[in-house]
Order: sequence, then structure tokens, then C-alpha cells
Amino acid sequence: MKFLLNSLLTWLVLATVSSAVPLRDLDHQMIVENDYTFRDAIRDTLKDSQIIGDVLDDFTPDYYIDITYPKHHESVRLGNDIPVPFVSHRPVFTFQALSTAASPSIETNNATFTLILTDPDAKSRDDPKWSEMCHWIVTNLSMPLFDPSPNFGVFDSQETLGKKSGELEEYLPPGPPPKTGPHRYTDSTGDMARSDMG
Repeated sequence: MKFLLNSLLTWLVLATVSSAVPLRDLDHQMIVENDYTFRDAIRDTLKDSQIIGDVLDDFTPDYYIDITYPKHHESVRLGNDIPVPFVSHRPVFTFQALSTAASPSIETNNATFTLILTDPDAKSRDDPKWSEMCHWIVTNLSMPLFDPSPNFGVFDSQETLGKKSGELEEYLPPGPPPKTGPHRYTDSTGDMARSDMG
């Protein structure tokens, strides 16, 4: 099943993917190419890991998710490896718009988000017969009211989760079967007013 979400960040718990910002040598000075953004880095990493293609249709991310497993002080990053015992308890997360233009509904506090955690590699990447295994669904997440501060458009699960949100699927910790190789656990969020799921 493929999802087209206008906003997403994917995390890969047991697979390693890296991305680098391209540099250009101009007049003996190294400068970062101005038109390559964090959004591009996320998208390129998702393409390199075949999340875009295998799991999701192509898109440009509008939001960034920061996920932490507080018991072990372990943060999820694109492509990092996290030991299975470290993900046994529900994580906390924040997500934020990558730009103020990401969603006009954020400014009026009308944005409603859904967070979904799946395993596209269940049973294994070579034999994904149980794909996509659902590990968590949280709905009705909303951003705080518009604030011109640096924290504009930041959702914090520790502060907001549970006030209006609903957990449709209880957190099922990742636990890939032995000898099935790396699994690309995919955590995505979508602005439900703008997303087209199919």
C-alpha cells in the first residue's frame, strides 16, 4: 500500500542511510549550495532508502518529526540503528513545519495530523508478505496557536498528546524476526486536510 502524504519524515530503525549536502568549490572557497534544503536532504534520503518508491509516492516533505525514546535517551534519525530493547516503550515526539508556508491551516490552528508507524519490511525486506505491519496510529494531533517565536508550528507530544488526540492503534514496539535483516520502520505524519491517502 502506498500513501501520498504532503508531509512526512521517515525513520529507519535498523537500516543505515546517509545523506550529505553537496558542496561546490567556487573561487577556492567551499560554499553550501543555497538551493539544497533540509527538505531536499530528507527527500533524497527517503529515495535512496527506497521508502519513496516501495512505501510512499514521491513528495516534498513539509514537516520534520523528532522522535525520542526517553527511557534510553535514544533519538531517531534518518537511517540510524537503534537496538530493539531501546524501542520497547512508546516514544515521545515533536514535529514542526519546515517553513511557515508549509500549511496555511497551521496559522489558524486548523491543522489536524495523524502519526503512523509501520514496518514495510515485515516479515523481511526480501519477503514483505506482512507489509505494511502497523505499529502505531495516533490521530487528531494539532499544532499550537500561531506564535511568531522560533517554535512556530512545533507540536510536542509530551505537552499536547492526549488532550484531543486519539490512539487508534496502540503502540506495538518494533521487533523484527531473527535473521530477517534490517527493517525500515517508517514513521510518517500527514496534515489530514492536505493529504491524499490511497
